[in-house]
Amino acid sequence: MRLSLELLWRDPDDEMLELRLSLRSATQSVAVDFYDYAPSLIAWGAQLAAFPAGIDDEVAFEKGATGDNTILRLAIRAFVVNGAGATALEIEYERRGDRLDQESARFAVPIEAAAISRLGAALKSWSPTEHAPLIFSDGSLVAA
Repeated sequence: MRLSLELLWRDPDDEMLELRLSLRSATQSVAVDFYDYAPSLIAWGAQLAAFPAGIDDEVAFEKGATGDNTILRLAIRAFVVNGAGATALEIEYERRGDRLDQESARFAVPIEAAAISRLGAALKSWSPTEHAPLIFSDGSLVAA
């Protein structure tokens, strides 16, 4: 599993960020450009760092919503797969538009709970306006 988060642009007036999230498994991959603010990423990192809190725990980072008018829907979820404690990351992505512009992907990648916590810690300390892209591969942070 390889996840990367890269800053594409920063609004100098309100600090809004345009980011590219890429997630790749052995057989599938997706790259999504979206807008957000740094505090939202830090909060997501804090949730991931504390994951899992229990057998039914799920942590989600979401942009857009099913059925609304936004052009983009993005959800990344860390969840517990089974009673043995196996965990995974799932991505669900939809770009709405006409037939030429529509895109969608949904898949899950198994990843150890400790690796999800390390990803969370990396997100909490990553400053997209000051650092190189965040690259997390096979459970560890990778120097860009």
